Amino acid sequence: MAREFKRADRLGEQIQREVAELLQFHSREPLPGLVTVSGVSLTRDMGYADIHISVLGGGDDAVAVAMERIEAQKGFFRTELSQRLHIRRVPELRFFSDETAEKGAAMRKLIIEARSKDSDRQAPDGDKE
Repeated sequence: MAREFKRADRLGEQIQREVAELLQFHSREPLPGLVTVSGVSLTRDMGYADIHISVLGGGDDAVAVAMERIEAQKGFFRTELSQRLHIRRVPELRFFSDETAEKGAAMRKLIIEARSKDSDRQAPDGDKE
């Protein structure tokens, strides 16, 4: 049986697309690195939209700088959404840093290190010690 989409799911996907476009093309302040919207979840009453942002590249403090600049433009983004979405009440926007990509890169690095240590332990003829 096909999964039925709730109105909140559809609205969340639309908010994700619109906020991603706003961040990429209409941001009033330059954002460091590559800023993407990794997900949006709405509360049951659709009063709040939790927007998860990931930042790739841009230096060590890129996430903090990007989140600060995005928070400063929160009102602008909500106003733009009110003009783009055809709903009575635009949810309050809450932005959160999504560190999944960074954690994934760190895990990948650990796996590579573990594999290299494991291959160093093997004897030259391929047998383990």
